[in-house]
Amino acid sequence: MPFDTEFLDAFPRIIPVGRKVRMRVRALFFQRTPSFLQKNGNTLMLKHFCDDKVLEDGDIPHDKITVDLLPYSIEDDCIVFDFTATREDEYCFMLQTVSPEQVVAHQYVFKIYALEDDLYALRPFKGDLHVHSSWSQCGNRDEDPKYVLKTARKYGLDFFALTDHAQHEPSRILRQYAQELGTECNVLPGEECHSLRGRRETYFLNNDFYPSNHIVAVGAREGVCDYINAHFEEYQADLERRMEALPATQGRHVREMCASADFIMDKIHEFGGTVVFAHPFWRTGDRCNLPVPVREHILRQGKYDAMEVIGLGQVSNRMNVLRMGNMEALALWQEESIKKGKMIPLVGSTDTHNAEKLLGRQYSIVFAKANTTEDICKAVKDGMTIAFMDFENEVPYGFGPRRLLKYAYFLQEEYFPLHDEMCRTEAGLIAEEYSGRCKPGTVKASCQGKQAALFARYFM
Repeated sequence: MPFDTEFLDAFPRIIPVGRKVRMRVRALFFQRTPSFLQKNGNTLMLKHFCDDKVLEDGDIPHDKITVDLLPYSIEDDCIVFDFTATREDEYCFMLQTVSPEQVVAHQYVFKIYALEDDLYALRPFKGDLHVHSSWSQCGNRDEDPKYVLKTARKYGLDFFALTDHAQHEPSRILRQYAQELGTECNVLPGEECHSLRGRRETYFLNNDFYPSNHIVAVGAREGVCDYINAHFEEYQADLERRMEALPATQGRHVREMCASADFIMDKIHEFGGTVVFAHPFWRTGDRCNLPVPVREHILRQGKYDAMEVIGLGQVSNRMNVLRMGNMEALALWQEESIKKGKMIPLVGSTDTHNAEKLLGRQYSIVFAKANTTEDICKAVKDGMTIAFMDFENEVPYGFGPRRLLKYAYFLQEEYFPLHDEMCRTEAGLIAEEYSGRCKPGTVKASCQGKQAALFARYFM
């Protein structure tokens, strides 16, 4: 049954359970208006059913086309009706024109989603918590952070964390630029943290660190690697103390990696950040980069706030190997969640080093009160996320709590197409402004408030 959102404007689309809501359906073209549809003696009927086909009286019809009829009125050539959802679910509505001979002449469909109050109080935001720019030595040299910001918005991201290797400064610079620009895309402070080999004068384009430990920090007020560099002797002494508490049967390098992972995660929390256990099955060549005993130590300690189950961007002739790493991470997430007796918070990211090819193909949908760093990080820690792989010519694959997943799939069809169109418009203006082809302040003047207006239409 086709959806007709390109022809019918039905709002609100997301409503609270148990409260009567005034719905309005407006035709976008005159051939869909009530006055046109009722020509030649046709009758206009409004029907609905819940996703599980249970009717309002609790009956379960054997005939799949059996539906509840709804009374309505016509105001300004719009169909107006009241509706009260009895439970959290997706509701489908059919607008039919029936001829005097009782033949259905036309049928149009639209959907809404009803939420319990806890989820109704939150809003969906699409984002990526693991993004690199040209400041990373392994990053694409053409990808200045401003370009990454434009590209993130082009592909519908509401937020992202710039997490260049061992560097916190690029995210701070870009965050300030985004705020001055007036974009509604939230750049979160970020860093992909590592254990340094030694003190150094510069981080820029310098990947001189032990490569296997990759701990992503989001929302921290200071840089962990900046701290390690400034207190390197103290850091080394701390590692020695931590290593003494680990089993002597493990090799020194393994114990050092375990100790540095603990140090980094403790320091991220000390700086008010959120810890993301990144790509636990990242492979280069024919082997996994994170040694098994180190991975098991990180899991056992449980200091991370979320696990990156979708990551490892899919652009290379190694695409299948990287995707298998994601699938293995998902299996690990399931096993660890079962062990702990609750779902471990998860995220989907790209770990992009090529924004144009990757951003928007893997991401998280986060259900938060607002698009602020504090609210996004809280929602991640609370497990209010769905991790998505969303590649062209493939069904979007979502992972996470079933309740959120079902709602997220509704949003993928009914909300994000309009949202992404709004983001693309803003992306064009960002590029115009940073290239000097329009006056400063154009983005702020043209785009601020549009997301709030979209929420107002969708969420009453």
